Amino acid sequence: MKINKLVISLISLLWLGVSVDLSLAQPAIGRPDPPKPVTTSPPTNPTTPRKVKTRRTPRNVTTSAVPRGKSLDFYITRGTEILDNGEFELAAEYFQEADKKRKDRTATPELLDLLDKQIQVAKLHIESDDTDDDQKALNNYLEILKLRPNDPKSREQLPELYSKIADEALNQKDYDRAVESLDTLLGLNPSSKEAKEKLLPALLKRGEAALSKGKEDIAQNSFRRALDLDPQNQLAQQKLRTLDLKGLLEFAENKLKAEAYEDAMIKFKEALSIDPENEQANRGAKTAEGNYQKLKAEQLYANRKYLDSEKLYQAALVILPEDEKIKARLGEIAIRLKPTSTVKGKSVWSGKINSTTKLKITGKEISYEGSGDGSISERLPEIGYLVKRVKALLGSVPIKIVEQPSASNKYTTTISVEAKKPKNVSFEIEWELKRQGKVSWQGQINGRSIIRIQGPFVDIEQVSGMPAKDVSYQLDPLPAQEAIIKVNKLSGSAEVRLVEAPSSSNSYIAILEIESSSSDFEALAFQLEWLLK
Repeated sequence: MKINKLVISLISLLWLGVSVDLSLAQPAIGRPDPPKPVTTSPPTNPTTPRKVKTRRTPRNVTTSAVPRGKSLDFYITRGTEILDNGEFELAAEYFQEADKKRKDRTATPELLDLLDKQIQVAKLHIESDDTDDDQKALNNYLEILKLRPNDPKSREQLPELYSKIADEALNQKDYDRAVESLDTLLGLNPSSKEAKEKLLPALLKRGEAALSKGKEDIAQNSFRRALDLDPQNQLAQQKLRTLDLKGLLEFAENKLKAEAYEDAMIKFKEALSIDPENEQANRGAKTAEGNYQKLKAEQLYANRKYLDSEKLYQAALVILPEDEKIKARLGEIAIRLKPTSTVKGKSVWSGKINSTTKLKITGKEISYEGSGDGSISERLPEIGYLVKRVKALLGSVPIKIVEQPSASNKYTTTISVEAKKPKNVSFEIEWELKRQGKVSWQGQINGRSIIRIQGPFVDIEQVSGMPAKDVSYQLDPLPAQEAIIKVNKLSGSAEVRLVEAPSSSNSYIAILEIESSSSDFEALAFQLEWLLK
């Protein structure tokens, strides 16, 4: 009767959840002496208590042992169920029992592969529960999902871990890692308001950090994404304006260097729409526009549209007043468009001479070796001519011709004026065009070409075949006068024909045609003689 009462008491205690030693329910006969009571006084040498780890998922404690003698399939199936319930250590025990059944007849490759995965999954879960390292736990859960894509515990823990890692990364100023973690978190839960709120400052800070390191692509991407989250964000707007301006200027400068002037001009103007006062953009836009006009003028000039090209060159010179090539081209066009040359002429220089001075006159441009200043009434020829005489009109000073104009000095007349003291001086230059001259031409030709000789210019246009090469020539410039032309071939088998003699109807151009029947380049040399009518 006493024993029954004791058993009833023990059952009551177990119902209430009190753990007891079942040996107490046995009769006292033959039982060892009861243990001595445990003292509650502190130990003599106390130690620091061990930190107790808090598990993310509580484990269910079971007192039942894993049954023995079951099939491989049973242990895997039951272990998987227990794994889903979060009892990872017990699940591992089931899988250990299954591992002993590898040589059973029922051990198919598929079952063994599943077993290997579940063993690894249980191991990773146990490690994750026992670590305080969030990154390690995260890596474990990601590895678990590779092995077991629908693992409930892993899917449950990932959002929390990514959020914690993002916070940790922000505190450490590792903005790339923070943004990456928050992006992944939003991928798992696109409606997460908390993740979006954290992502905006993370993107702004990542953008500023990238800017400080010169990583402009990352900075631009960060600020643009920040604007997607908050379209009114002033910091992102301001940083993007700065980046856009810098990018436009760099692009425009590269196009300018590559002589892609139209593209450069467009980009500089886009930069000015962002910052109208930007000095680099204003300067670049001006340079690009001037060179663009110049390039179009060059194309017209190459197609012998001299009037149209002159207008564009003049427009370009307004923008680029120091461009010597534009000035030279306008001088060439003036010669090409010059009306009929007079065979003879006079021009008067007037000015002040302070001492003995040499005047170098080319066309209407004058330079001085000494001290003087003045101007000339009529432009001197810029083709072959001869100064017949120089006559003093005012000043009564010695005046003489020092150098006659020629091709070698670019048709410059040099006159010396001797003065011992400052004087107002005027003198007349009387000149006459050369009445005859010649043009010597040589080169390697292929196919058919047209050669045009106008004033001091010799132009070649390829009609068929390959462009002529190794071309050289010497000439007495053709005056803008009607002339008799004679062509003599000096060497080569190619044909040379006079197509047109210079006349008022063709702007006084001598036009020749040369043609080679050879499939390869062929040497040709000829001489053209001209005589004014």
